[in-house]
Amino acid sequence: MNRKRVDLGRLKARLAQMEVPTEAIRAPDNIGGDETEQAYYLSAAVLTTFDPWQLRPFRQPNTESRVVESMLDSCTLRYDDDNRPRWMLRHRARKEALAVLKTRDRLLEALSLSDPRPTERLQEIFEACLSGDLPSLDAQPLADLRHTLQAVEWLTGTELSAELPDAGEIQRRIAWEEMIQPFRYLLARGFSGRDAELQQMAEFLSDPNLPPLLVYGPGGVGKSTLMAEFIMRQAIRRPEDERTPFVYVDFDEPQVNPLEPLTLLMTAVRQLIVQEPPLADEGRYLLEEWTYRLSAGSVRGAQNILVEQSVKFACSDYYGSDVTDADS
Repeated sequence: MNRKRVDLGRLKARLAQMEVPTEAIRAPDNIGGDETEQAYYLSAAVLTTFDPWQLRPFRQPNTESRVVESMLDSCTLRYDDDNRPRWMLRHRARKEALAVLKTRDRLLEALSLSDPRPTERLQEIFEACLSGDLPSLDAQPLADLRHTLQAVEWLTGTELSAELPDAGEIQRRIAWEEMIQPFRYLLARGFSGRDAELQQMAEFLSDPNLPPLLVYGPGGVGKSTLMAEFIMRQAIRRPEDERTPFVYVDFDEPQVNPLEPLTLLMTAVRQLIVQEPPLADEGRYLLEEWTYRLSAGSVRGAQNILVEQSVKFACSDYYGSDVTDADS
């Protein structure tokens, strides 16, 4: 077989023809160095979604469409409730553009260029961060807390980050709201009566020497609602330093397996970490350890099944096909 010899000189010459100027190379989600192009990124960064052809560049005159088309490489496409296409800056490009704007005055100036602005809740929360009118975390429902966390993450490179809530505190508040959401749902229609039962449960809670207390009755009588009201009174509606820690295990949850006690303990630890932040480090260690045990146990269990099956098949081959499990 004849092999073609590689001419190194010709190879270098061909590679030289393929060289791209350094200034033409752009990293993904980079807002560019050209002031005109960057101006469009700065205007888009203060909007959750936008129509690229309605953007007005920040402190720059409108320019040809190629600049806008180039910016779309750093965006994702989505559709609004009316099925109209809207564009959204990717996280990295948005953070870089907001860091360039940096001050409240420049951020609000960029915001003022867009009219109308998106009407979605995330945009409203983001604008509240810019104006300094963000409600306290305690006053925000779960959905707003998630939007607040997103807005705070976007603004970490700006001067506003010093006055905005800490991301870790927002995450803890989200975890708390997620934990008590089932109780809010059960009590959405209100609660009345059951004073004797609630008093009996409160007395049980104050005396550790009493035997276990069971709440039982036919389905639909209100057992879950009673428990929800009791937990709300003892552990949620009180001031933080007067709350009673609790664990609520719902056996309908997919991560809870009654046949595997570790899943019950893991559910308890997750809830206690939320209620008692000082336990977080030790609790996460336990969760990692128990997760490993469950994973290792499932592998061993699968191996045991394979071993049992192989023994059964071997016995069947020796004794005949009617061998039973007991026989093997």
